[in-house]
Amino acid sequence: MRNLKRKSSILGLALLLSMAISAQPQGNGNDQQKGKNKGQCIVKKGNRGERMAQYLELTDEQKTKIEALKLDHQKKMLPLKNELGEKKAKMKTLQTANPADMKAINSLIDDMTVVKTKMSKSRAAMHQEIRKVLTEDQRIKFDMHAGRRGANGHGKGNCNGQGQRHGQK
Repeated sequence: MRNLKRKSSILGLALLLSMAISAQPQGNGNDQQKGKNKGQCIVKKGNRGERMAQYLELTDEQKTKIEALKLDHQKKMLPLKNELGEKKAKMKTLQTANPADMKAINSLIDDMTVVKTKMSKSRAAMHQEIRKVLTEDQRIKFDMHAGRRGANGHGKGNCNGQGQRHGQK
């Protein structure tokens, strides 16, 4: 009986180990290929802006104009992001207070919504400014590519335009 328990324990441990090893990602973690054995496309290296510039075949003049637009946008967004971060921290404090002040929480939610609206409007304005720099063909490509990041804006798009969240395949 003791021998049977020992063998089944060893077998169970070996099974767990093999499952853990097979669940690990293949490669060194720097692999940029997606669907390596599935006949899918390869995601090119480089940051998103470089890939987009290559995809749209931007001229050097267009790249310079767009970089200036992006820098201006970042200057506008930084104080808004900081303000939102402060409001989120304040929200944590309010939500964990005992008893919670619902009037203050609701007021802070309204304040956060105002900041998020300003950020969204700034992003939309930058998007339109970038479109003005592009040729008609580039605008079509740009507009077709714009929605590929996934529903919440955090996914990685594959070559078929399907947004994926990190960790999904």
